[in-house]
Amino acid sequence: MPALAAQAVTDPVGVDAFAARADGPFGVLGSLLAGGGIWNAEAGVPGQDDWWQATARLLLAVAGLAGFVRLGRSKERPAWWTGLAVASAAGLVIAALGPLVLEQLIALWPGFGPLRDGQVYVAPMVLAVAVGLSSLPVPRPLVIVAPLLVLPTFALGAFGRLDAVRYPGDWRAVQRIVNEDSAPGALLTLPWSAYRAHAWNEHRVILDPATKLFDRRVVWNDGLRIGMADGRVLVLDVEDPLARKVGEQLGRNVLDESTIRYVLLPASENTFLTDDPAWRPVFQGRELLLLRR
Repeated sequence: MPALAAQAVTDPVGVDAFAARADGPFGVLGSLLAGGGIWNAEAGVPGQDDWWQATARLLLAVAGLAGFVRLGRSKERPAWWTGLAVASAAGLVIAALGPLVLEQLIALWPGFGPLRDGQVYVAPMVLAVAVGLSSLPVPRPLVIVAPLLVLPTFALGAFGRLDAVRYPGDWRAVQRIVNEDSAPGALLTLPWSAYRAHAWNEHRVILDPATKLFDRRVVWNDGLRIGMADGRVLVLDVEDPLARKVGEQLGRNVLDESTIRYVLLPASENTFLTDDPAWRPVFQGRELLLLRR
């Protein structure tokens, strides 16, 4: 397979940054058993770390796992029970191991990189919990009330904190122009940083939306910067070989990479590219400027 010999790399430092974290009073393992442990503190909802909410989540998960085991010992055990049990146990072990083993595996072969987001591997266990809860003989009113007891602040979109944000017209316009172009070539998104803080998103720090918006390859600075709980800032190496090459060129105020067809940058950005006759604007709005070569 060509992917086995690809030049893309995965920085082992990212394993420590994306490892499961304690999001409650019961440590990492307790958080994982309750279906939590997410590394990003900003992804939580108000009150998620309160002891009584964490206790309710953990008790609900334990009840679900007990129901799942009970189902496996019954005569009505479904054919898929063993597979889900193995996946649940394996996922929990991977998430709970921490970064030590995964760092060595990624250093050996970058293809192990997807395993670095440890918390996501409890997903099979969460499914097992749901199956187990559904098999328990409990009153229906309790089933209705249980989610409110587990995380009441999640109601009404975490009191308005969780809400869909619409992309402004400039973003849809450049998306349409780029996606309707059949000519080959990648899109470079600037400024050369992975993060954006747009006014239309209340200046929340997010990954550059351009990385997911287009039907062609997007070249971006994937060398992430992650703030740790102890105040450290982890800086991951750029993984995409083309991004590394383009980043070096941008550091010299040049861009001679022939595989780049579009450059997307803020309309207010004054860069060397706007003075280069090889690049001509095909869209200029209030927020975005799209150049094409």
